[in-house]
Amino acid sequence: TIIFMKIYNDIRKYISYASFFFIIITLLGCSTAYQKAGLTGGYSETQLNKNVFRVSFAGNGFTGGQTVYDFTMIRSAELTLSNNYKYFTINNEESKNIVYGSADDLDTKPITHFKIHMFKELPNDDSAIDAGFICSNLAPKYDIKCNF
Repeated sequence: TIIFMKIYNDIRKYISYASFFFIIITLLGCSTAYQKAGLTGGYSETQLNKNVFRVSFAGNGFTGGQTVYDFTMIRSAELTLSNNYKYFTINNEESKNIVYGSADDLDTKPITHFKIHMFKELPNDDSAIDAGFICSNLAPKYDIKCNF
């Protein structure tokens, strides 16, 4: 009976370890969700002036560059609307891939940064973006509801 209990306890321990590793692998194997920046990536922003923000989105190795770009655009629209503006312009844009890993196992993480200026009225600028339009048309492509 003692041997049986030891074997039973060992099996339970190994199942617990296997479950833990399965959960970790599952979490790491997913693309970055549209979320505030965390362990697996996400958006962040820094206010530089009353109507100026630097907006960033970092993905992981499973997130495509276009998705990261679109998520940065969606976050820019949310910030614009939540600060009682209607339009924004992207005055500085940077998209890059950060390479990480070992020589035998390289991977990339896409990241996009925007510097946006927000406006209450449509500026005399062909590159002005309607924040409401982004929330109504681009966000649903990713099943995102803009929060503002």
